[in-house]
Amino acid sequence: MADNAGKEAPKSDPSDEKEEGTEDTDDLAQQFDGVAESLKGVTKNWSELKAAEGIMAAMFSGVLITVASIYTRLAGDQGMPAIHAIFMNELMAAIVYLPIPFLLGAPITGNTWTTVIMLVILGVGRMIAFICFFVSVLYIPPANSFVIRHGIIPLLTASMEVVFLRVAPSVAEWVGIGLSIIGVILTASGRSWLKEDEELYLNILGNMLAVISAFGLAGLIIMTRYLLKTLPIWTLLFYIKLIGIVIALPLLFLDPPFTSEMNYDLSYYLVAQGFLYTVGIGIMFHSLTLENASTVALPAKIVLSHCLDVIQVFVNSYLMLSHKNRVAVIASHTSKTHFLYPKNMADPRLDQRRGEDGRYEQFATVDDTVVEEIKQFMTSGTVVFLRVAPSVAEWVGIGLSIIGVILTASGRSWLKEDEELYLNILGNMLAVISAFGLAGLIIMTRYLLKTLPIWTLLFYIKLIGIVIALPLLFLDPPFTSEMNYDLSYYLVAQGFLYTVGIGIMFHSLTLENASTVALVKNISILVAFVLERYVLHIIPTIMELLGAILVIGSTTVVAIVLWFKKWKEQRNR
Repeated sequence: MADNAGKEAPKSDPSDEKEEGTEDTDDLAQQFDGVAESLKGVTKNWSELKAAEGIMAAMFSGVLITVASIYTRLAGDQGMPAIHAIFMNELMAAIVYLPIPFLLGAPITGNTWTTVIMLVILGVGRMIAFICFFVSVLYIPPANSFVIRHGIIPLLTASMEVVFLRVAPSVAEWVGIGLSIIGVILTASGRSWLKEDEELYLNILGNMLAVISAFGLAGLIIMTRYLLKTLPIWTLLFYIKLIGIVIALPLLFLDPPFTSEMNYDLSYYLVAQGFLYTVGIGIMFHSLTLENASTVALPAKIVLSHCLDVIQVFVNSYLMLSHKNRVAVIASHTSKTHFLYPKNMADPRLDQRRGEDGRYEQFATVDDTVVEEIKQFMTSGTVVFLRVAPSVAEWVGIGLSIIGVILTASGRSWLKEDEELYLNILGNMLAVISAFGLAGLIIMTRYLLKTLPIWTLLFYIKLIGIVIALPLLFLDPPFTSEMNYDLSYYLVAQGFLYTVGIGIMFHSLTLENASTVALVKNISILVAFVLERYVLHIIPTIMELLGAILVIGSTTVVAIVLWFKKWKEQRNR
């Protein structure tokens, strides 16, 4: 015992400690691997959902704008003129989108005067198309207006892509277009036989306005898609909303004048439709900024100065390796390709002596030439539209949509007398006109979003929208502030929904092809029929339901095919 007292306690075997530590480390490693696998699965699922962001954004924007139109109809039933509802939409959207370009530093003007002119045309054309559409909602059931407008827009958008984007559709695509046309005709004539003379006239007028709206919006979609290639989305929205509010404001002074005395329901309807419209427009524009076959964002999101810095560093490094090395820099923008260096003249051998500014002469020459040529390349040349070919699934969907539009438009024609038939036809016409305008809007937005931020587009669109809508307040009947609660609610609701819907639609245009956005927005027709049945208490006819089923079915087929295609591409990666 005495001998062991002064000795140290025996040390434990280091190998035992190592084994114990190894076990703890292994447990932690396994837990970490489990968490990593879970995160990997979540990331993969998110990537798959992200691949379909444009499609989902286009669908969601259509639903929001559809619900906004229901509130517009409710406000109209409370005695609020359609022009006043339009102004509420433009006002709410302008409040949201006009300040964004200044907050985010997005450009207010385009690279050329051609771009500025296109922005003004985009804002004015969109306002005219939306006026036709919202007026058509008062003459024919809102779902009919949506079937006509959304059923024709894919056809018009695809046709404009053929003309401007130089894309030749296949036989299956033309068959799809033909089926879509049948759907529009059936929809437009669906209630005509139910109406008297005056109602028949209003029905015809509503159909005509819907058709006119479709034509205008189809062209605007093409133009929007084009402008989005060179402008931020906020620049487009700035112009559109600025022009919209300028046009809408004078309309408040028409007969009947605008009044602030509204009941609770009317105020709620106006606010709700304005909110939904604003959000829907924003989402729609975002969808236009996304490509059709990939999840890669458009070049508009890349800072050009950073690209030039990288190019110059690479070129200078390459030239430093040997004085015999030569370089060529090529730039491609939309459908144009241009040599940034060398120019048309032959590349002379330059002395590599250090220049007066501290740079080698050859380095300085290449850098200055590239910067000069890229500026000229981005600001010169005529407008060249996109060259995007709609897929077979999209064209088949277009055909089914047109069949559905025809069925829906014709669904009530035989129920109407002369006057009601007139209103029904007028509503259908307005819906078609709105579809034409929206198709052009989508194409133009899709183009502009390639070179402009989304906020720039929204700034212009909303600025023009408020400028156009303001004078409409003074038309007959002039705008009045005396509204009950219901009317105030309807106006605010429709304005809110419109604002959100527009924003989402623009977002979808940054992600997807214009034809895809135009097609998948048709899912909003289902929402329109449901709300029309349970909110407006309008029972659809068999032909209207058949037309809507064809249009919605085409949208579902296209959405599933495109979604599966992108999901498969994501899995293959």
